[in-house]
Amino acid sequence: MPAIVGCDYSWWVDYSWSYEVFDEESRTWVLEKGFDGERFACWKKDIKKEAKKRITEFELYGVKYRNLKVCIDDCYMTTACEC
Repeated sequence: MPAIVGCDYSWWVDYSWSYEVFDEESRTWVLEKGFDGERFACWKKDIKKEAKKRITEFELYGVKYRNLKVCIDDCYMTTACEC
């Protein structure tokens, strides 16, 4: 994870999300949910944006979806890396 110049901390973030995925067989939108926790090296104001970016790049890559909602369930400041 890249460090932010001048920062010696990161954020541990527990986050959850929901979205609708298109079911080709039934031709309907189906609600899906997920959650994760990980370290983010970003400014606090950017945590939700970074979580959404991770979800779209890893969980939803190549998936036909709509109405992505991201919720930051918990976050706290921590060290810049695991030692």
